[in-house]
Amino acid sequence: MRAVVLIAVLGVLGAEPNPPTPFPKKEGGARQKTGGDGAPTARHTPPSFLGKGVGGLGSPPLAPAPRPAPLRATALDGSALVWPSEKPQKALCLVFVGTDCPLANGYAPEIARIVKHYESKGVTFAVVYPLPDAKPDAVRTHAKEYAFPCPAVLDANLKLATRVGATTTPEAVVLSPTGDVLYRGRIDDRYPKAGGKRRENPTTFDLRDALDAALTGKPAAKPWPPAVGCPIDF
Repeated sequence: MRAVVLIAVLGVLGAEPNPPTPFPKKEGGARQKTGGDGAPTARHTPPSFLGKGVGGLGSPPLAPAPRPAPLRATALDGSALVWPSEKPQKALCLVFVGTDCPLANGYAPEIARIVKHYESKGVTFAVVYPLPDAKPDAVRTHAKEYAFPCPAVLDANLKLATRVGATTTPEAVVLSPTGDVLYRGRIDDRYPKAGGKRRENPTTFDLRDALDAALTGKPAAKPWPPAVGCPIDF
């Protein structure tokens, strides 16, 4: 009897242990939110437009939020601004202006020239007035007096400005056909910096360069040049 028990014990000790059950592999891994925006500073990316990071040691830095949700607005002439568009268009350019901003008013002729030059190439334009207290009739009158050859949108609730990260007038934002922000910043370098001396002749034409790049499917060489002008009153 003692021999039988000993043999049984030796058999258990010599048995090969069962291998541990592996943890199931997850399909894919945790993915950081990314987008086509890539704005480099908080000035150009309001807090509501930032993605959320993950806390803890070694957590990834804050990343830009994904592309904006579809843009929908009604222009003062009754036309609908919807982006992405059902019609094949190369880009959308929103130019934020104000009725009482002298810098924005001074850019009206150049804005009109840009619209006329690029609209025939497949770029959709709108001038956007981010003015919570403005009356539609006053904005219509201003857009007519300054001869903007594109629809004017009153952004009274600042949804468009917040959605695309505009903070200044004048400031231009270029979106891809799928809604990615390709460019956000000044029209040109006529005003190199806030409080600086005005150049009679710009040396760089940032918005035109960004539109040329968008039409050829290339990224803008300088996608985020700071806009100089009147701050939007959020």
